[in-house]
Amino acid sequence: MRPDETLGSWVALVMHSLTNAFAEVLQRQCKHLEKPYTITPPQWAALAWIDTYQVLPIGVLAQKLGIDASVATGIVKRLEVHGLIERVHDQIDRRIVRLSLTSEGSEIVHQLNPVVIAFNERSFHGFSLEQQQILLEQLRQIISNVALETGSRHDNLV
Repeated sequence: MRPDETLGSWVALVMHSLTNAFAEVLQRQCKHLEKPYTITPPQWAALAWIDTYQVLPIGVLAQKLGIDASVATGIVKRLEVHGLIERVHDQIDRRIVRLSLTSEGSEIVHQLNPVVIAFNERSFHGFSLEQQQILLEQLRQIISNVALETGSRHDNLV
């Protein structure tokens, strides 16, 4: 079987293309805003999830991002260094670390939203709303199918 006949090859190619293009969009916008940092796609997703929930335990963030907690910790450390998020240890269970946005973190999320929306719209160019919804549902189904195969749980992403 040729690689271009496999779902894995197509997903890898799409993921690589989307991630690189999205990273470029975020980098350009951070530069335009004269920020001393650049937000990467995983960092943007982390900031957006924290913004959505206001306060989010780091373990839940890792689940939302579909990554290991150790990888999420690395993302959190970089965001913290840039002054975009704060960590607060739970008073009762010190193992639980809750994340919230600083005012700068909230500001950058809201400043990036228009370019993120525009990128999303460009990525779906030529797709009807119905086709977009079908594609997203199909991707959710693939995630579910793979989770069954590997025993991993990513149903929280869908």
